[in-house]
Amino acid sequence: MMLNVFLVLMVCIIWPSIFIYYWRAPIRKWIDNRYGPDKKLPAIKEHQKIEPEDLFRPPPKKDAPQ
Repeated sequence: MMLNVFLVLMVCIIWPSIFIYYWRAPIRKWIDNRYGPDKKLPAIKEHQKIEPEDLFRPPPKKDAPQ
């Protein structure tokens, strides 16, 4: 019984470590892409006033007249 538990624990440790070792470059690339530093937002000028409604309004289309 204890041998079976030990073997199951070893398998649960060894298989993920082999998987992570073999795929370490794509995993690292995905983590950097997913959780890496975000792009800096443009600075808000003093005279710009942002209302909460403006945050959810879609940006104006370039072809549409204003």
